Amino acid sequence: MSKFASGDVVTLKSGGPNMTIKHMEEDLGDVIGVQITCTWFDKSKELQHAIFGENMIEKPSGPPMPFSV
Repeated sequence: MSKFASGDVVTLKSGGPNMTIKHMEEDLGDVIGVQITCTWFDKSKELQHAIFGENMIEKPSGPPMPFSV
């Protein structure tokens, strides 16, 4: 069972923008573990998405970053 859920706000352990978990999928072979699809807006306000392993992300430790339009 994952410590994350769809809709959670996370960030990469190596840093970067806050992202929202869109979808989670268990790896059937249990080689990779949980595959997590995250979405976020880049600096040009383009919607981005990528798939990360559960061990690559964490919940942000500080206050949420402000969003400006």
